[in-house]
Amino acid sequence: MYLQRLGIKPMAVMLVCCVVGQLSGCVRRSEVIRVRQDGSILIQLEIEGTEHELAHGDAMPSAASGWTVRRSVKKEDDKETHVLKTERLFTPEQALPSSLAAADDPDADLYLRFPTTIRMEERRDGVYYFFHRVYTPRPWAYTDYWHKKIFNDEVQKILAKPADEVTRAERLDVVRAFTELESFKQLEMARKALAESHPDLSVEHGLLARRAVLDVYDRDDDFYNSILDRCESLEGDAVDACFEVEADRMLVQGYDAFTESLAVTAGLSTGEIALFAEAYRRARRYHELTEQLGGQVFELRIEMPGTIVAHNADTVDQGKGGRVKSVTFNMEGDAFRDRQVDLFVVSRLSPRTPGR
Repeated sequence: MYLQRLGIKPMAVMLVCCVVGQLSGCVRRSEVIRVRQDGSILIQLEIEGTEHELAHGDAMPSAASGWTVRRSVKKEDDKETHVLKTERLFTPEQALPSSLAAADDPDADLYLRFPTTIRMEERRDGVYYFFHRVYTPRPWAYTDYWHKKIFNDEVQKILAKPADEVTRAERLDVVRAFTELESFKQLEMARKALAESHPDLSVEHGLLARRAVLDVYDRDDDFYNSILDRCESLEGDAVDACFEVEADRMLVQGYDAFTESLAVTAGLSTGEIALFAEAYRRARRYHELTEQLGGQVFELRIEMPGTIVAHNADTVDQGKGGRVKSVTFNMEGDAFRDRQVDLFVVSRLSPRTPGR
């Protein structure tokens, strides 16, 4: 944590980061896809993380969606890890899921999407099986741009210092940098929500609302010094709680300033503001999920009939005689940010190869 280096407790990041910041962590997804000779597919998935991450992060498999689900908790060094194990058998006629979201989830399109197909092709030298999964890109550059711009060389030098060498003025500079970053993140989500909910709105109304948000964050040093004095004078968990309250307050004030400006300058009604509110909620949820997924680890093993003859996986599992029966992909969630990731595996089942 950046602020932890400055002697401010980890949760103090909440002063200048979305509340969702506490959700990002080290969720691990281990998936096995077994393609059978008849074209049926068994998918087994194990997801590990904190209780909060599994409950409030990306969509999880459920019995309502046809998955067999088992939950357990394991403890190690006083740390609890929640484990979700699930599996589902798909017939050759069934389409494979493109996400883990339930069909009736109103936010289904916000979750990680990975369209997956298996097809078979008969040739003279045997039957070929083609596996293809696509992890669709999740926009992130708009956030990364502001991070790199605001956390310039001067700020980075402060962050690199030992905590006891950072002056009060430098601490204030870092807090201002975090706050500026958060203001532009909020504006990006508001811009996206406004374009979705009111695409025909004249441009000046959006610009005036933007200025209203910036005014919320553009405060003098006395304002930010008062927050530091108030929160750092407390002890224990009260410090974290204080910064969380201040973070929430500024986020709410920024949102209220945006919507109030739209009501005054554009004359949006209560119902029209409600449309924006829902679009903003979805934009923020999408951002939260993308942020969380960036810190996750994915392991995907593909087992195919016959011998795997081509793939773009990271590792292979060779059987007797050097025959490749399975391959494994290892990825981190930030691989899907702003780029599409395609996974390919091709196997061949010769006429003389016994079925399994």
